[in-house]
Amino acid sequence: MTFTYKFTGKGWAAGKLEIDKQLLEFEVSYLCDPLADLLEGLVEITPGYATTNFNEDVSDNEMTFIWQGEPWGYKWLLKFNSFDSLVIQVTSISDIYDEADEGQICINSTCNYFDFVNTVIEELTLLLKKHGLVGYHETWAGKADFPISNFLKLKHFIKTKKALEIMSVETLNPEDKYNRTEVTIINDELKLLTENL
Repeated sequence: MTFTYKFTGKGWAAGKLEIDKQLLEFEVSYLCDPLADLLEGLVEITPGYATTNFNEDVSDNEMTFIWQGEPWGYKWLLKFNSFDSLVIQVTSISDIYDEADEGQICINSTCNYFDFVNTVIEELTLLLKKHGLVGYHETWAGKADFPISNFLKLKHFIKTKKALEIMSVETLNPEDKYNRTEVTIINDELKLLTENL
């Protein structure tokens, strides 16, 4: 399994995804936020993070999103069946603005969840090491920040096989009817972020 993602210019990135000898070579632009979409999709189908109810009768365990080029695009489907059965389907579309263009399926495979997520996290770690957080933002034409929260959630899950602990604590204002806030431990997050950089 291979996943690569490199900046090719301001607001442009290219790479490839290869699973079971199926290959997608892609090019995407700042018209979308590809890594944020991919990581959000993975978090949303990961047990412990998923906000939906897993039910075999309803496709709550799947996410779709589109990576945009100009005017081409790539429609992704991620479906979590089990940790041994992550379905990945990517359809290449010549013109995403043409509703009649159904595209061509380039990747239609089932793989191990941990293998795929680990491959993605390793590649994004290299991207961070090369560009940094501010450099990432500037290279992506100042359009988006690196998706650090979901990166940390997935990296923690890969290492521990459980969700990152998020604590709910009371605020200092007792008159606030929503007097709770969510807290994580910044030192733990910084350590997790910089491991293997």
